[in-house]
Amino acid sequence: MKGLYKKVNSRRRSAARRYLAGLLLPAFFMLSGCGEAGMDPLGPPTEISYNRVEKETVMVERGNLTPEFQKEIEVAGFNEVYYSVDLSKMLEMEILYKAKIDSVLVSEGDRVNVGDTLITFSSETLDEKKEDLQSSKNISVIRRDHYLNLQAIDSNYDYYDDIIDLNGDISMAEDHIADVDGIYEKMNIISQSEGVVSYINESVRNGSMVTGTTIIKVVSDDGYYVMDNTKSEKAEIAENFVDLDFKIGERYTAKFSSKSYELEVIADPTGGDTATIG
Repeated sequence: MKGLYKKVNSRRRSAARRYLAGLLLPAFFMLSGCGEAGMDPLGPPTEISYNRVEKETVMVERGNLTPEFQKEIEVAGFNEVYYSVDLSKMLEMEILYKAKIDSVLVSEGDRVNVGDTLITFSSETLDEKKEDLQSSKNISVIRRDHYLNLQAIDSNYDYYDDIIDLNGDISMAEDHIADVDGIYEKMNIISQSEGVVSYINESVRNGSMVTGTTIIKVVSDDGYYVMDNTKSEKAEIAENFVDLDFKIGERYTAKFSSKSYELEVIADPTGGDTATIG
């Protein structure tokens, strides 16, 4: 009897579990359905603006770093001398003397003094004339010396007048030779100032005479350079180096066009206490 009771109770509990499970399952679906029905739909995506920012970066390496800065340095006293041959002079040289360029005696970068010959011209006409004059002078000198020797041997001989005439011939020949040399000096290009050759016309190097343009240029300065602190490509550079102090003996590299020059700070040649870049 007791065993039968336990079996009946066990069946009742199993039936109750199935009944509860049957009730919970529809309820779960009902709750799920109610939840989906009450949710709001998803909203559209919001656009956010994006600004790209670029920044310069600098690589710093270990070691001894030499600061560099750029300043405008001007020559205090600067002069340019241009040499050329005008048309009338060229025609005179070609027609009267058959002159042509002989040689260019300087190169770009050479330092020249006043009176130095830069370009020489040659002339067959003048050369032949000078040879004739020199030959005539030599003959007169020989004749004069001969008469002088005869007088020294025998005092009875008197060649005074002949010697005077020959001295006149010698002097005249020398004058004409000097005239020829003067013509050459007028044709040749002679430096009128001290300085550095900065330009030579390429056609002159090839032996051609050109008119209406510069064939050679010489630049000169007084050795003084001025640095203006108000002039700079970057304002901050001028501010940082406004009190820049040059010391005698220091050397700096200056660049102009495609060339580089080395400048050294020297004492003021006038005796002052101002450092000068020379």
